[in-house]
Amino acid sequence: MKKNLGFTMLELMTVVAIISILIALAIPNLNQWVSERGVKNAASDLYGNFYRAKSEAIMRNTRVTVTFDQLLSPPVVTQAEVFFYVIYVDNDNDMERDVGEAVLAMSSWRSYSGVSLDLANKGGNNFRINNQGLSSVSFLPNGLTVNLVGAFGSGTVSLKNDNNQKRAVTINSTGYISVEKY
Repeated sequence: MKKNLGFTMLELMTVVAIISILIALAIPNLNQWVSERGVKNAASDLYGNFYRAKSEAIMRNTRVTVTFDQLLSPPVVTQAEVFFYVIYVDNDNDMERDVGEAVLAMSSWRSYSGVSLDLANKGGNNFRINNQGLSSVSFLPNGLTVNLVGAFGSGTVSLKNDNNQKRAVTINSTGYISVEKY
């Protein structure tokens, strides 16, 4: 009686062919998932950091501001870079990050590969601009939002990825923050 000690070449080739077919079917879905994950992460991070800014304003009993496309230079960061957004304690209430104002959080576009502002939707970011020409919104100690002219600071940041998958992060005039797929 002959003992079977392994697999035949035909059996091995069949298994390799089946695995190759399964991988070929999975790769397009995996690429789409990774691409969609980037815009979801960017929107989720922005949503969470808006809530952080609101909570810090309430907890510290002071104004906390979020400014978009903010340039930060050393010693705050190792090299000068324009950030997607920067959250800071706005000691002088001017909605401009000044030397000595504590940075609470910052987010770089480099963290979100393939993600950008969706300029076709409300210009990508429709928060009012500060005196430096940068979109900004401040949270007050009561949790409400305000813009540079003292009105309620509502607005939306619209994000998209290379596959045109989109998310919008909105703050309404009462400080309510939401994320939606559009």
